[in-house]
Amino acid sequence: FKFGKFDTLLGYEVIDIVANKQVTQGVLFTYPIPLYHTGLLASGKFSEEWGWAAGAVNGWNNANDLNDNKGVLGQVNLATGPFTTAFTTYYGSDGNTGFADLANTTQNFNESRALVLDWTATVKATDAFTIWWEANWSWQKDVEFASGPFAGRDLNAHWYGGLLGTSYQLTDALWISARGEIMRDSKGYRIISGDDVTAYRGTGTVGYQITANLLGRVEVRYDGLTGDDSDTDEFFPQGGPDNGSNRDLQYIANVSYVFD
Repeated sequence: FKFGKFDTLLGYEVIDIVANKQVTQGVLFTYPIPLYHTGLLASGKFSEEWGWAAGAVNGWNNANDLNDNKGVLGQVNLATGPFTTAFTTYYGSDGNTGFADLANTTQNFNESRALVLDWTATVKATDAFTIWWEANWSWQKDVEFASGPFAGRDLNAHWYGGLLGTSYQLTDALWISARGEIMRDSKGYRIISGDDVTAYRGTGTVGYQITANLLGRVEVRYDGLTGDDSDTDEFFPQGGPDNGSNRDLQYIANVSYVFD
């Protein structure tokens, strides 16, 4: 059992970046799912290979009990040999946590429900080579848009996406990893106001375990954003708030010390 504030079961990546292959989390971590919940979570095993989890929580990224924005979590997972997979769902309210701040909606557990379905899997093809993927489909009922292309309309918002990642262990200490992903935000609710908004990201990372506790990584990440009737050309700052772009390229170096 867990009681209190805990990371969500949804998604492949986690908040603690040293537990991920990439330095930066992906599009499917940031936009379509919650990052944490506050509530009660129970988990267990059906058998040696099959497991389960279920919880009741204060909604989506909500640490306060305000008697609204309630939700439930559920998961079934499988670990057999080199293959692990999990099917996870969330049902309740998303608490209007979309990054497109122009979307306003009144939500509670009994009326404006959100549904998130997420599938993750990992295949260890060889001792050195690993493949993983994630697929997400989500829906929020009755979004009242204040402005943008759907201003004044009450619509159901949908978002969905996929991720494919690989990692190859070159030596005991050195490894390389790549991740590609895409997310579609059909009503411009989760990412940026607009119609048929699509975000995509490609990431390449080289990691080196310097010591048992010291991890070094360098990374190159490319982001893109497209959409109709939206401000995607201003999404990524390029030298100031009035000079934006719908493309972005980043070079990142990261050194992490992990305490035992």
